[in-house]
Amino acid sequence: MALFALVLMVRAPLAAQDKSKDDPTEASDKEKLEKLAAKQKAIRQQLTGLRDRLEKLLTEMSASEDLNEQRRVPQLQAALKRLGEMGLETDMEKLDEEIRNGNVRTAMALGDSIQKKIDELIDLLENGPRVGEDERINALNDRIKALEDMRKEQEDIRKETADLRNNENAQRMQDLERKTREAREKQEDLRKQTNDLEKRRESIDKQIQDLKALKEQQERAKERLEKRREEEQKASGDQTKKLEEALDKLEKLEKEARDAKQRDENIAALDNVMKDLERLQKDEQAVRNRTADAAQKPEQKALDAITKAEEEQGEAYRATRSTNAERQGAKTPLPKERLETLKNEQQQAMESIKEAKEALEKTPQSAQARKAAEALKNAEEKSSEAQKALENGDSDGAEKAQAESSKSLKEAAEALRPEALENKDVKAASEGQANAQENARKLEKAMKNLADEIARQREQQGAANKGEANEADAAVEKLEEAQRAMERASEALSKAQTENAQSEMGKALESLKQASESLKKTEGANAEGKPDYKSAAERQKELAEDLNKLAEEMKDIPEAKTDSEGIKQAVDKTREAVTPFRNEEDSRLRNTARQLDESLEKLQKEMADGKQPSTESMRDAADRARAFQKQAEAAGNPQSKEAARTAEDLARRLEEAADAREGTRQAQEGMKNAAEKSGEASRAMEQEKGSDGVRSEQDAIDQIARAKDGLKRRIEAERGARGMESAAQEQKDMSSRASEAGEQMENAAKDSQSPESKERNAGAAKDAKDAAEAMKKAGDAMQKAAEASRSPQGSPQGEDKPSEARQQMGEASKQQAVASKKLDEAMQKLEQERKAVESQQAEAAKKLAENQENLEKQAKDIREAVEKGAKDNAANPQLSEAEKQARDDLKQAEEEMKKASENLKSGDLKQAQEKQAEAAKKLDDAIEKMQQAQNESITPENRRKFEELEERQKKLEEKMDEFNKDPKNAENPAAQQSAQAAQREMKKAKEKLGKQNSSDAEQDQKKAEEELQKAQKALEEQKNQYVSQQQEQLLVSIEESLKAMREKQVAVNSSTQEVDLDKRQQGRWTAALRRRAKKVYEDQDEVRSVCDEAVEALKKGNYGGFTRNMELIQRLLLGILGNLEGREPDTGEGTQLDQQEVIEKIDRMLKAVENERKRLAENRNKKKQDQQQQQPPGQPAPEPLVSKIAEMELVLEEQKALGEKIRNLGERAKEYNRDDLPDYFRKLYERYSAEQAALKKIWDDLRKGIPGGDEGR
Repeated sequence: MALFALVLMVRAPLAAQDKSKDDPTEASDKEKLEKLAAKQKAIRQQLTGLRDRLEKLLTEMSASEDLNEQRRVPQLQAALKRLGEMGLETDMEKLDEEIRNGNVRTAMALGDSIQKKIDELIDLLENGPRVGEDERINALNDRIKALEDMRKEQEDIRKETADLRNNENAQRMQDLERKTREAREKQEDLRKQTNDLEKRRESIDKQIQDLKALKEQQERAKERLEKRREEEQKASGDQTKKLEEALDKLEKLEKEARDAKQRDENIAALDNVMKDLERLQKDEQAVRNRTADAAQKPEQKALDAITKAEEEQGEAYRATRSTNAERQGAKTPLPKERLETLKNEQQQAMESIKEAKEALEKTPQSAQARKAAEALKNAEEKSSEAQKALENGDSDGAEKAQAESSKSLKEAAEALRPEALENKDVKAASEGQANAQENARKLEKAMKNLADEIARQREQQGAANKGEANEADAAVEKLEEAQRAMERASEALSKAQTENAQSEMGKALESLKQASESLKKTEGANAEGKPDYKSAAERQKELAEDLNKLAEEMKDIPEAKTDSEGIKQAVDKTREAVTPFRNEEDSRLRNTARQLDESLEKLQKEMADGKQPSTESMRDAADRARAFQKQAEAAGNPQSKEAARTAEDLARRLEEAADAREGTRQAQEGMKNAAEKSGEASRAMEQEKGSDGVRSEQDAIDQIARAKDGLKRRIEAERGARGMESAAQEQKDMSSRASEAGEQMENAAKDSQSPESKERNAGAAKDAKDAAEAMKKAGDAMQKAAEASRSPQGSPQGEDKPSEARQQMGEASKQQAVASKKLDEAMQKLEQERKAVESQQAEAAKKLAENQENLEKQAKDIREAVEKGAKDNAANPQLSEAEKQARDDLKQAEEEMKKASENLKSGDLKQAQEKQAEAAKKLDDAIEKMQQAQNESITPENRRKFEELEERQKKLEEKMDEFNKDPKNAENPAAQQSAQAAQREMKKAKEKLGKQNSSDAEQDQKKAEEELQKAQKALEEQKNQYVSQQQEQLLVSIEESLKAMREKQVAVNSSTQEVDLDKRQQGRWTAALRRRAKKVYEDQDEVRSVCDEAVEALKKGNYGGFTRNMELIQRLLLGILGNLEGREPDTGEGTQLDQQEVIEKIDRMLKAVENERKRLAENRNKKKQDQQQQQPPGQPAPEPLVSKIAEMELVLEEQKALGEKIRNLGERAKEYNRDDLPDYFRKLYERYSAEQAALKKIWDDLRKGIPGGDEGR
């Protein structure tokens, strides 16, 4: 279904695409073009999320075990790959631009291209990639061949280019160039080894420095913690206790206020419900009165009388029908008592019909009245007929007459109803009833809320009657009864049945009255049954008095003292730390540093001469300190991190000082305002203004919360909770850093070459991780201390009983000491490792120096060979200019190598690396000059060939350019990039051939060949992916076919056994048995048909072993069909054994295919993960879909099964002489022999397909 939805999603823009192209001749109109462009934009947006949805669906289906979903996987893979290759979004953007520019013909052509692409995508989603997909694979094969041909052509050109230098001097220089290149590679390898040697020591140095910095930070944190413990000790004085007592009282008052508000909300709700109920009763009574007025009209009286008669006649009919149903057609007389009851009911109906007739005669005569009179007359006759039938004991006749009478009464009522419905009183009553019902629904909701709130409060308070229904629940039940009656009344009014409507309205009014009585007894009502506003007012008055009293007590608590000296020191320290960042390159860090410095300067001026800073200045400075802290931490360097910690400490001090100062004032103001609001609530309750009172109570609660927040801020500031939280976070950050350091040391231990080194690194790692754990525990203890400071203990705190906060601080201090000790131990082990590494470096450096000296000698040998070669050349004994420069470069390389060797011996690895790099550069220069010397040695005859080679290179580049212009290249970015790179190298080679520089041209030509080979491999990988997708889909299809075959074959086996059993019981083939045997044959032929299709599919998929095995099943099925054919079919033991063997072979084949499919799915997912992690260049072609091992395993299983069957047959054949063997046994031997030969052939063919598989045969 998900895939179907995706197909529809793709079709949607296609449909819109078609519409966007209608009537192009009109497209010149600017307004129409704008509309087309807007529509095109909407189409583009529809396809935006398609890729994400396809990828998500592919992931879900790949993980599914459902074969149907597995079968869709290749379709989705192909669609995803093709979607990426198509470039639809780019095409649509171009189309949008062409439409806006008014280029209709171009837009039409581009639109056709887009439509074809979408058609292709839909086809892939619906049908998947086609097996073979000849056109695409042939096209890929053509492009692969084109690349191969160009590569060979480039190789030929390169070889001829090299032949230009086919002279003694050029070959000598070429040989020296090769040796120089080898020396260059060795020099680079030595430089890398030297660098690796230096890195290990630098890594240890960095680890030691990091641990040292971490320890220093831990020591500073410990000092701050000790100071905080002292401050906490001071904070536990009388002043803090008073604040805590005030907070405790305030929390109790808050609870009282909330409880009171809940009760008062119920009172206000009860008041509203009672008033609404009273209004509803009045409204319902008014509707009933209006209905009574309507009932006085003659037409209405007649209709009501007919309705009554209809109901009574209906009752009589139903009673008779029930009696007849109970008798179940019996002709015996009815019991006398039962008959009398039926007669009485029918008599009542007759009297009602008579009354209806009389009422109708009093109405004005109209067409409707005459029609009703005619129907009443029929009803009267049938009613009388029914009564006579009952008198005669004929209940069946009575039932029939009663049914006809009821039908006539209904016709009479229908005739009068339209005119009655036009009655204005009926209309008004109907509208009034609808309004009453709507008000009742609203009232029910409010009443239910009240009942639920009462129940919730009972539960919350643990009341004895919790869980029991309250009076509001009873009121709700009565209201629901009233609503049901109202609905029935409304229905009666819709039929103009005013008498019935009045009756139902009376019931509704009675239920509403009972609901009202229940409400008078509910919680929140006084003894008189009214809302108890008096008690509510008294509660609020008492609460206001308590709040005022507590506010007065708060005045005795002095203002918080600001630690001016501590703040002043922190300000000075922070300004000093911030100064370097005022001119920082990072604008954000620079600006926050300057702003913070300005605020701190202002704060210093306010604090001059011992004055207290203002709260506003402290807040401003704290905010700017936090802003600077954030930017400094983001900078990441040690200096900025230290400045960030300094700013954080200042911010914490200023925030606590401001909180302490503001907190008390906020608490006092909050309590005062809360008292005022409680007073307002009390007065509102006295005036029975429940809603106004509840609002004031909520305002009072809000003010109490504000006061409580102020007290908490003051207490937290006194106890330093915020600073403790910051310290806890810092401790946890240090723990993470120590843990990371431990992991680095663990990795170093794994890479260690000696047991001693492994032990030192592992020990240091353990110490670092132990330190991290201790730091974490210290942070946890600090966090608990901060929480304890926010929630102080209720018991007094004395010297002999330390607070929870101080206990946690003590634990934190203990863990900090453990962390410092472990860091020391880790650093000691790393120092030992550093010394060992330095010793190892000295030894390794000596070996590197020896290698460097050997390389220096090699460079010298090359230089001397350059000089000697010229001397040996009798024709030209002088060195050319290029050879001289090469010789000088080699000489300089020797000198740099010598210096590198000396640096290595002295242990100066960094300087050695620099000299090694300079030596490598000089070797590169020498190689360049040697190439120049080779070009200069080319003979005049060979130089004329440059033009020919340049022309060939030019034509090859043009051919490459034509190849690269093919739009299909975009389908494979890797191949496209390599092909473009090859063209660039060809262009360089052409230019160098034009300059007659054969050596450099040859290098460029070689690179071009390599890039062509890469492009070729990338295209082959693309082709293999196409084939793999097709084959995997086919494999899923084969699995489905095998399962279908097995299911059908099991049914056929069962049918064969049943037919054979019946035939043996009857002793001959009857016509019925032959029909059944024919059906068995047809079912068996269906199995054969599925098998044929699977064989053909496997042949197309090029599956050797699987195909041959299916052919064995195919031959077996043909033999079974031969047994079942004809007038005397063979359904005996032989056929049944063959049928069972079919199932066994299918099972083995099915297991092999299923396992192979799962293996392929796992490989596909693994490859996808590998590609997501890292895309390696030049991926190899994927393995064949069905591995040779899988096919061999299937052959092996078949061989085992065949061997077992041969052994079983041999055991059974022992009972017979060779000449007396039953025909069936002979046929089995023949078949098993043929099958053995077939299995051997399959096995041999599989071995041939394995490299080296024929060896040793």
